[in-house]
Amino acid sequence: MRVVEFYPRSGEDRNHELEERMYRIWVSGSDKDIDLQAEEVLAAQLGKSLDNRYTLFRGVELPGVDVIIPFVLVGPTGVQVFNASGLTGIFRARQEIWEAVSDDGQRFTPIRPNLIARTILIAQLLEDYLANEGLLVISAEPVLYFFQAGIDVERDESAVRIIIPEDLEQFINELIRTPETLNTEQINRVLDVLLKSSPAYNGIALNEPSTKTDHKLVGIGKLRLRFWQWIVLGLMLIVQILLVIGFIFIIRMTT
Repeated sequence: MRVVEFYPRSGEDRNHELEERMYRIWVSGSDKDIDLQAEEVLAAQLGKSLDNRYTLFRGVELPGVDVIIPFVLVGPTGVQVFNASGLTGIFRARQEIWEAVSDDGQRFTPIRPNLIARTILIAQLLEDYLANEGLLVISAEPVLYFFQAGIDVERDESAVRIIIPEDLEQFINELIRTPETLNTEQINRVLDVLLKSSPAYNGIALNEPSTKTDHKLVGIGKLRLRFWQWIVLGLMLIVQILLVIGFIFIIRMTT
């Protein structure tokens, strides 16, 4: 599978982006970085199974649209738009309604953000853009992917394709076995339109993902950081512990 990345994922830009995410998670307790892990897992699995007839675009920005489309997969079996999430819990998808189980576990209630509506939106934006570029017969299938095992979704009535971890291999196999719907000319036209659509485009070429392992990264599970980043994270943890100990000591001294 070939990959086109419009995200800033190299050099200082990537380091700065990672440092900001680490700080945001540490201070606010928000684990939004888990969605980025979901994207990495999805990209890795697609890359293992799909050949160079397929191209994955990451971070697609369409002109005049203030929305970044995370993943667009283009191949002989069509165009899929992926929204990847690290969410866990019990949910239900009813057409375009996204619901979570209540605290008492007795009912489902609508919640935000509505992942179903967002997935449909980004697929429709891409489809409309392709139509405006003369590709009227190209449809974009919306796909919502969850990568964590702790997810349970009632999805029989969902308006989008929902994939949980145990379904991903089957989805890829079905994709490979599906009869071709796009010919080579149509695929090349879609690739050309997407390459030139993004403000980040600057003669980007289609490249195969590298199979080399970055030995500078150290990981725990799916989270992989450089050695110095683990040191920074460890120092932040030590400082936090010392602050808590100091606070407890002050309270005891004043009581």
